[in-house]
Amino acid sequence: MQPNDMAIDIGAHTGDVLQHMVAAAPTVRHLAVEPLPHLAADLRINFPSVQVREAALVETPSGPLQFHHVQTNPGYSGIRQRSFDSPNEEVELFDVETARLDDVVSPDEHPVLIKLDVEGAELGVLRGAERILSTDRPVVIFEHGLGAANHYDTTPRAMHDLFDRHGYRLFLLGSWLESGPPLSRDQFVDQFEQQKNYYFLAAHSG
Repeated sequence: MQPNDMAIDIGAHTGDVLQHMVAAAPTVRHLAVEPLPHLAADLRINFPSVQVREAALVETPSGPLQFHHVQTNPGYSGIRQRSFDSPNEEVELFDVETARLDDVVSPDEHPVLIKLDVEGAELGVLRGAERILSTDRPVVIFEHGLGAANHYDTTPRAMHDLFDRHGYRLFLLGSWLESGPPLSRDQFVDQFEQQKNYYFLAAHSG
C-alpha cells in the first residue's frame, strides 16, 4: 500500500462494510459517502479515522437534490424511489447535497477499492468517476439489480459498456475470489434480468 492509497465506501449506511474495510487496511485513507444526515453523523462518531462526506454522488451536480428516505427500511433510500417488497413503507422527502466523485477525491489521492451500494443510482455515480476509473483503476464492488436500477432507466448493458470502455472486466464475487472467468456482456445482462445475483466485482484487465 502507498501513502495516498484510498478505499471508498459509497452508500456507507451504518458502516457494516466500512468496518471490514478499515480493519483490512488500517493504514490507507478511508472515505465514506452517505447522504442520510443521521447516518453520516453516526459514521463520524463510530469511525473517527474515516473522512465522511454527507452527499449523494451523481454524474453532474446541480445543487441540492430531493432524496427519498425510507424511514421504515433505510437501506432502500435513494435519489429515486425504488420498488418495495411491502406496500407499507414510509417515505420522507428532503434535499441532500450532490457531488461528483471525481471532484470529492483529489488527483493526488489514489483509490484502490470502491464499494458502491446506492439503490439503483450506480451508473450516475460511475459516470461521475471516470477520471478515477481511467487513471487509478480501483477494484469496484457494486450492487446492480432490478427493482432499483430500472427506476433510473439504467440497463446492465450500459453498466457493462462503461466498465468495458475503461478496460474493466466484470465478475461474480465468488468467481473472482477463485480466479474464475469474467462475465461476458450477455452473461452480465442475464444475471440482471433473471435476478440471479445483485452483487458484482469489476477489476481492470491491465
